[in-house]
This record gives sequence, C-alpha cells and structure tokens, in this order.
Amino acid sequence: MIKKLAVATVVLLVLAFAGFYIVKRGLGPRDPAEFLPEGTLFYVTMGNLPRTALRWQETALAKIGAEPDVAEALRKPLASLMATLGVPEIDGMVRSLKPTSAFFAATGFSATDATMAVGIQYVGGRGAFDEAVARLRKELPPSQVESLSHGGTEILASKHGKVSLFTASVGIWGFLSSDRALMETLIERASGKGTGPSLAQNPNYQSVLSNLMPDADCTVFLDWQKALDGLLEIGRTLGERPIPGQVAKLRMAKAVGASFQFDGELQRDTLFILAPGGTPPPKLSKKALALADSRTAFFAEFRSDFRGFQELMGGKKLPPSLQELIEKADASFGPGCAIMGIWPETRKIPAAIAAIEVRDRQNAQQVVQTVCAMIPGTSMETRGGRDIYSFPALGNPFSLPSLALMDETLLIGIDAEAVVHVAGAGQPGSPGLAQSPAFRAAMPAYESANEMFAYLDARTLFERSYNELRPWLILSAAFVPGMSKYIGPKLPETETISRHLSPIILSQNRTPEGIRFDSSGPITMTQAAVVGAAAVMSTTKSFGLR
Repeated sequence: MIKKLAVATVVLLVLAFAGFYIVKRGLGPRDPAEFLPEGTLFYVTMGNLPRTALRWQETALAKIGAEPDVAEALRKPLASLMATLGVPEIDGMVRSLKPTSAFFAATGFSATDATMAVGIQYVGGRGAFDEAVARLRKELPPSQVESLSHGGTEILASKHGKVSLFTASVGIWGFLSSDRALMETLIERASGKGTGPSLAQNPNYQSVLSNLMPDADCTVFLDWQKALDGLLEIGRTLGERPIPGQVAKLRMAKAVGASFQFDGELQRDTLFILAPGGTPPPKLSKKALALADSRTAFFAEFRSDFRGFQELMGGKKLPPSLQELIEKADASFGPGCAIMGIWPETRKIPAAIAAIEVRDRQNAQQVVQTVCAMIPGTSMETRGGRDIYSFPALGNPFSLPSLALMDETLLIGIDAEAVVHVAGAGQPGSPGLAQSPAFRAAMPAYESANEMFAYLDARTLFERSYNELRPWLILSAAFVPGMSKYIGPKLPETETISRHLSPIILSQNRTPEGIRFDSSGPITMTQAAVVGAAAVMSTTKSFGLR
C-alpha cells in the first residue's frame, strides 16, 4: 500500500509539473519585456499591481490621508476631482477587470505619429477586458470595428480620425496598439511562438535594469540614443540646425532607466543614466556638514566647477576681466560646495547659505576684493571676529546678500545674520545637524555619495509653511467665491500631518557604468521637484508672469 501511494504521488507530481509547463508555455513569457522588439524606444511596467496596492497602505501619505480630519478636509476636493475625471466608472471597470500587471511601450515616433502598445494582465475574465475596450472606443471619434485574425487570435481594428486602434486577448493578457504589425508581434510572443530578440535581451536594457531596484513597483526604460535620433530628425524637418558639440555630449548617454517602490512608510526611486567610461570621483568631503546646525531645514553638498560657467555661456567669449576672475576663482576654490537653509522659528522664510571650499586663501581674498570692487555700495564690518561683506545694491527689504571668507570656506548668503550664524557654527557646545536624530537616517546615503547629496527636513519645512498658510486658506474658504468647493471650514492641525513626515534624501553617484540617483522619503526628491515646478508654473500663470 505504501509503495502504491508513493508511485501515485510521483505520477501526480509529474503530471502536475507537465501541466504547469504546458499552461505556462501556452501563456507565453511572464516578463512583458519579452513581448516587445529589441529596439523598443520607451517602456514602463508595473509588475504586481495587487502588491503595490497593499504596499501603498503602509506609506506615510496613506496614513496621513487616513487621519479623520485630513479625510474630512479632502472629502470635497476629492469628490469634485473624481466626478470630473469619471473615477467612479473607471473604478468599476478596474474592479471587474482585476488587473495584476500592466505595461506601456513605444517602439518609434515621428513628428506626426507614434507606434505604441499597452498590455494588461488580468484575472477578471476576457469579458471585462472587452467591456473596458468597448468603453474606450466610445470615448474616441466614431468608427466601424473590423474583425481581423492573426495565428488564430482575433484582432479588433478601428480607426478614429488619425488614430488607429488594434485590440486583442491572449490567455490572461489583453493588448492595445496603434500599429497592426506591433500587435501581431505581441500576439506571437504572448503565445510563446515569437522569434527574434526581444527587449529583455537588449544589452542596454539589461545594464540599466541591473542598476535599478529589483523589487520595484514601477520600472521605466528609455533608449536615449534612439530618442535623440528621433528628436534630431524632427528638428531637421522643422528647419532647426543642431549644435555638434552639444549633440556629441548628449550621445555620451546610451539609455536611461528609473524604478519606483513603496517601502513601508517611505517611497523610493532610482534614476540611472547609462553612460559607460566615466571615472568615479572620490567621496564627498563632508566638511560643510560641520557648518550646519540643528535648525538647518535643508542641506546639499556637491562638486562645483567654475570653468563650467564658460560652457553654460554656449562657448561665447567673455570679457577679459570676467574671464580672468573665473580663472582665478577656479585656482582659489576647490570642488567642494554646499547649500544649506537655516530656518529658525523667528524667520518667515529660510535663509539660504552657500559654502564653497577654499583652496588658496590668499588668492581667494583677491577674488573677494575684486567682486566687492565690481559691486557699488559694498560695505564691510567685523562681527564675531569675521569680516562680513554686504551688498545693499543687490538686496531688497527682505534680504541683504553678504559673504564671509573663512580659512577653509567662503560663505555666501542672502542674509548677513545667517552668514554670521553659520560662520560661528561648529564651535564647542553648538548643536550640529549631524547629531540630530532625523539626519542620522541619512548618513549612509551621505557617506556613500561621490557627486551629490541632498537632505530636506520635511517635517520642519511643512510645519513652518503650513503654520503660515493655514489661516489664509481658512479665510479663502470663507470669503473667496468657489474656494469652499475645495477647502473646508476646518483644516487639519499641523501635528496631525507633520508627525508622519520623515526627511527626504537624495544621493548621486558616478560609477564606471553611468550616473545613479537614489531618493527616499514620505515623497521622493523627484516628486518634490515635480510638485515644486508645477506650483511655480501655476503661480506665474496666475499672476500673469508668463
């Protein structure tokens, strides 16, 4: 009996393995990069949507949104936004489709057209996919739907103005494409019948992928060389003439990749530029950290190059006096540079300070004297044993640009008091930024960086900004017409949000393969930059500045 059970068990295992192999082979490759041609231009994939949804619930932003008073404050604006975007209907289709992964790809583009594809892996059944596709076609200009076939798989084709749409299903994959040939390639490879190299076998794709997070929620790849060729071709059709030197520098990069991941309360992203042949520089000196105290809201250290100013001018010839000053500055100051923002509670805005490494103090003193002579109205006073130079002609009621030359550092700031304060930092008993609990979590990234490091104290920045804006927002909701649709009469308390905020960190490293940027925080530095740029654009547009 035992022998029979053993034999039966082995047979069942063999059959199960064979069945799994047959089903897997019938469904084709699991990696969507294997569906696409080797020369794919742009590719974005989200490999595990259910896992991403679970990870999101643990993030700081999700926990902030779950706070009762935050949820109440967001109820009106979110309801208005969702109604405008048709979110309830979309949510219903997503729940029916039950997508598990998705990708978007572009295999080529021109001034008038682009070849693109979307793939969705789902477990909700083909009917749900067909319903979602039919809803999409209704949103486009009317068109007749034609039934085609490729290898026994039905393709539904329609043309909406200048846009062609081909859709098909293979196993648990649904595809949409703007090109029939690309759709046929997707069908063949998803069925396990495709031939020829795929994107997954592209050497540049493999190199980029090896430098990104392996367990990412979203991964992006761009064939930079192919994209650059396309842009140059579009420029030529528009009559533009590229600058050879700039094109040569752009061609140093072969490809670009990015990955994004929810990691507990943090969000993380990595950007990698594939540019082989570079020599990694030494680690950052970290000398400027001694000048930052516990009231520092942001801190960044990087490498500077005064000779790069000439390149920024596009090769234009500079006046002899300015050229001489740049050359002397390059000989006087080292590559180490830092920018920090001191934001005590008594200030409305942070005071920005730049700290530049001094290589030759005697020459640096001559550079300072030359600059002071060039700017009318320069004044000098000795404070705390330091000579502080101020430039009223460059100031306004809210700032007084000033500088101080120390033994190893040149300090330049928008506020004389802040320059004096930083010049006295690092003294015995002075609480430094390096000792603060918030900064300790950033030390591993700081110690490994060899080109740039940045730190934002998100909690301090939010508390200072929100405390100033909150009364104005409440008044706006009460008196500005239409604002009550977006802002409720009661806004969350500062601590409700700020207690969830940890520092935002960014590091940049040069490797033999290229340049890598890593960021983490309640939002990443990349996201903060995008939000900041959007806010600036919105403000300038509102005030008619552009």
